[in-house]
Amino acid sequence: MTPRGREHHGISISQFLNQDSLYQRPIFRNTVSEVKEVKYIDKGFATLQRKSWKLWDLTCTLIMATRLQFENNCEVGVFSKLTNAYCLVAIGGSENFYSTFESELADHIPVVKTSIGGTRIVGRLCAGNKNGLLVPHTTTDQELQHLRNSLPDEVVVQRIDERLSALGNCVACNDHVALVHTDLDRDTEEIIADVLGVEVFRQTIAGNILVGSYCTFSNTGGLVHPHTSIEDLDELSTLLQVPLVAGTVNRGSEVIGAGMIVNDWTAFCGSDTTATELSVIESVFKLREAQPSLVKDEMRKSLIDSFISFNQSLQIHGQRNVLAGHCMKI
Repeated sequence: MTPRGREHHGISISQFLNQDSLYQRPIFRNTVSEVKEVKYIDKGFATLQRKSWKLWDLTCTLIMATRLQFENNCEVGVFSKLTNAYCLVAIGGSENFYSTFESELADHIPVVKTSIGGTRIVGRLCAGNKNGLLVPHTTTDQELQHLRNSLPDEVVVQRIDERLSALGNCVACNDHVALVHTDLDRDTEEIIADVLGVEVFRQTIAGNILVGSYCTFSNTGGLVHPHTSIEDLDELSTLLQVPLVAGTVNRGSEVIGAGMIVNDWTAFCGSDTTATELSVIESVFKLREAQPSLVKDEMRKSLIDSFISFNQSLQIHGQRNVLAGHCMKI
């Protein structure tokens, strides 16, 4: 069976790759094609007769959620912060952790290594979106200057004097709306509205005042504490103007904000996140729809590589048969 539920008989490589219908189906994890029969006709032009296909995922290229860990710790949201304009990563951590972000994001937004207040828990200490970044009063002058030099010019970086200094735990926001801890200072609320350019609402998530820890949302969707009632879910969804789902990360963890980070086109989750949790994340944040042209391009490249590989292997096989025939004559 092909991905569209039909067999393709006698379809040339160029015709096959130009079929838009192939790419209208959502792409799942670990994409690769398994071709059961290949025929070569007309001086090497390929036609495929597909009897079975197995679609895997496109190796998480900016359209799916990526699983990773920070020095054997699955709470990736503690050590990183992601927005549509920049990504912050804890300094001094595993090089693999940083390189994962760089390989996925560096062509689109800056990936900045930093510390905040001399610590590596950057994701829990700051709050931000594409418009700005708020850091606590414990941030040193050197760290503040480093952030201002590294982030895009249009991003406002501001240090604020707030008693609840773990801003990442107390604030959850996208580019339009922010939910904040009910005990946050009024001055801080005004700064959040001004620097981040958002409407601010004091809220709880399933009775928890640490809104930044128990939910995360982008401009396209959000994930909240699994015990959030249907009434609260509807109220929050109306407030944020995005669809919300109650769920978990990292094999049942309720601390959503610590277990993952997300923007409008990609997400990063702890390595313990299950396939079911991953599927929910990719669905609610609409990651499969984020860049359909990229999906098509990657599928096209994958198929071309497969054809080239098969062509080379069959040519080698043919050459061996010719040599074997000559040897037998000798």
